[in-house]
Amino acid sequence: MPTQSEMNQGDSGPRGDSVEPREPAGDPVVGRVVGMNRLMAAAMLSAAALGCSADSRVAREWAGTVYDSAGVTVVANPAAGLWTEATAWSLKEELRIGVVIGDPMREFGFIAGLAVDDAGRIYVLDSMAREIRVFDPDGKFLSAFAQRGSGPGELNSPSAVLIGGGDTILVPDVPNGRVQRFLTDGSPAGQSPMDLARGFPLSWATRDGLLLEELRPHPPSSSGEAPPALVLLRDGGGQVVETLLEMEDSGALQYRNGMAHMVAFSPEPRWALLEDGRLVSGRLSAYRLEIRDRNGRMGRVVTKSFEPRPLRDSDRQALRERIRGVYGSGPLSAEREQMIRTMEFGTHFPAFASLFGGPDGTLWVQQALQVSSFEPHEIASFGLHAIAAREYDIFDREGRYQGTMTPPRGFDPMMAQGEHLYGVQRDDLDVQYVVRLRVVR
Repeated sequence: MPTQSEMNQGDSGPRGDSVEPREPAGDPVVGRVVGMNRLMAAAMLSAAALGCSADSRVAREWAGTVYDSAGVTVVANPAAGLWTEATAWSLKEELRIGVVIGDPMREFGFIAGLAVDDAGRIYVLDSMAREIRVFDPDGKFLSAFAQRGSGPGELNSPSAVLIGGGDTILVPDVPNGRVQRFLTDGSPAGQSPMDLARGFPLSWATRDGLLLEELRPHPPSSSGEAPPALVLLRDGGGQVVETLLEMEDSGALQYRNGMAHMVAFSPEPRWALLEDGRLVSGRLSAYRLEIRDRNGRMGRVVTKSFEPRPLRDSDRQALRERIRGVYGSGPLSAEREQMIRTMEFGTHFPAFASLFGGPDGTLWVQQALQVSSFEPHEIASFGLHAIAAREYDIFDREGRYQGTMTPPRGFDPMMAQGEHLYGVQRDDLDVQYVVRLRVVR
């Protein structure tokens, strides 16, 4: 299994701006969020007829380099993307499901996941209600199934909803220690156990009907090297078919003298499933993304010009105050106050916040703020290891940087299908809506 060791980039020199031929595309169902389609080149009739110069209507010439390093293609991107103002993609809202008060099937408590099947039906997991609600492609309510409990077809604290093989619906439920399966009509169709003794499952995706699971093995309770995070491929019975990815532990949780210490802004690993079945992964400490084929072999590395900003003492203090505010305006317990006061931090702000896969193998990289002082409207979310910005860097399937896109305020992209982006948007009252955006190219 390949590791994430650094490659010797001096094996051969640049080969110009050509990019190697594409790898064969697969047919996975991306269960985790977002994506875009291939770059559109704007056709020119004439600059005079359109009232603008030709340069403003076509993409820029790519200024990066592509070279080989020990058999791995390295795509080194500059800070500027290919898009111009005229050729950049945009997003247009097509569908919104949800109400403040009214139809109970359109009132959502907490949307933990979305899935869309081949017929365009939208499956919405409301983890507060412990049920899945089904809507047609136009947003018409069709049905709801599941309920709270631990019996067959029941859910305790579901984490995601995904499309499995044979049009089954998969719902990971960690407190129940299983992945519950349903048919598309809502009938229970069995379950597979989680291996909670081995570690804690953190996120999921599906490919060719099989489940991909990120597993964080339990850290050692004393000094010693922590095991790597794993991305496992499981069959319908929950058995591990293959370990697709190993990601070095970030050291975020450390034990000293038998006591656990949390280190914020650690170089946490991130991963995403691309539409063609490849896996992309990286660490928050560097804008360096490794892309592996369907068998886990690393074949491409994507980098982007970026200079991380060091964390100063004033930043650490400001971040402690932000974390304290997450728990509310009232007084904190002595234990929680002690945890925040003694919390340690990494050395730098992260290079990015998260990774998402999109159509045609495109990749979205969510930017991370490089400051500790910000207004709420400037961010998408505040996390322990990154302050996620609203902007995303978009790369084509070859790894060339195209430009940035900014979804609507309060919108959290969760998955992509075709030319559409599905996600959850919160309004100023914290009411949640399921929103479908169309990519305008």
